[in-house]
Amino acid sequence: MFKNLRALHTLIVTLLCSSLLVSCFDNEEIDYTTYNDCILSAISFGTIPRTVHTINSTTKKDSTYESTVTAGSVYPFTIDLVNDIAYNLDSLPYGCHADKIIFSTFTVSNGSTSGTASVRKLTEDVDTVYSTADTLDFSKGKRYFTLYGYDGSTRPFTVEVRIHQQDEDSLIWNQMNIADWNAKNIVSNAGLNSFDVSPYHFRLENGKMMVSTDGENYEEDSVAEADKAELPTANYAWATGVTRADENMFEVLLYGTVTKEDSLESRVWRRVIDTTDKYHYAWDYLPATEENNYPAKALHDAYLLSYDKGYLLVGIDAENHISLKYSLDGGRIWKDHEILVLPDDLAEKTVTTLSAGVDEHSNLWLLIDGNEVWFGRACKVDWAEAQKIFLN
Repeated sequence: MFKNLRALHTLIVTLLCSSLLVSCFDNEEIDYTTYNDCILSAISFGTIPRTVHTINSTTKKDSTYESTVTAGSVYPFTIDLVNDIAYNLDSLPYGCHADKIIFSTFTVSNGSTSGTASVRKLTEDVDTVYSTADTLDFSKGKRYFTLYGYDGSTRPFTVEVRIHQQDEDSLIWNQMNIADWNAKNIVSNAGLNSFDVSPYHFRLENGKMMVSTDGENYEEDSVAEADKAELPTANYAWATGVTRADENMFEVLLYGTVTKEDSLESRVWRRVIDTTDKYHYAWDYLPATEENNYPAKALHDAYLLSYDKGYLLVGIDAENHISLKYSLDGGRIWKDHEILVLPDDLAEKTVTTLSAGVDEHSNLWLLIDGNEVWFGRACKVDWAEAQKIFLN
């Protein structure tokens, strides 16, 4: 009957306003106020279908099964009324069906009253009436709505649905070439007995830890006398990381080895630095105690790399295999990372020399024997944490 949605809406609004005007004439005490602030005041996901990819524990083959995500409270929307757009800061999990999006809440407000909405079709520039009973196709990422207020006002509004395009637990290993390695310009301090981190310059010298603030005048840094013999003498590797105690503090981690009775042993040291210069800390030796089942391995060609709120320790072990371990507690316990592990062909490979680095996207690069290059990516490590609190 009504071929034009906007004409239908105008007719409804006209009839409502006429009814209100009649009421006003009947009772002069009624105060009718017109609002022009038509907004999307609330939006939330319903239950979203998802295809989950997994590996069969028996056959070791890839398989899939169908599931659902109750997304409303877990993946909330941000409503930007300045730019007239709503979007979920945290992306829906990989495998969610972009063409089967359901909203459990979609509230249009016009002052103290509610309004309605229409959504533009994907294939033509035509709007259709929208309700939360509808399933929408967001395979192009965005859909365009029109909000209608009780007073006849309208407002265009965009809704964007974000879905991860990679499984958060997925791991990618690719063999690259030497040109790819060179293009990364990976700078390493491995093998050096010195390390600079503003405003300090550290240097191991004659069994002592030396420190300078100008790079020229050095003095002995604070190390417990009983522990000095445990300072490393080879295979040095350094890294810096944040501490969890105070935002004004960070830590320097030192790895290296010593030779004891013709056997190579690992040594790990840590020093906290207060950027306000209010507190001064000594170097702490982190020994491999009996109750620690996961101490740092003794490695040559060792590298310490800041990674995923912790550290990677990469090097060549006593069997001339590549070792890749991860510490989340500042250097005491070294275990496999939950995602970034070596593929079997690399873990079993016999190697002579190794270089390693992490790029700006948290990808691990390995240069083996000077010519073989590998690239490892744990997908979720590089996913940025969305800002959820905004302050003036």
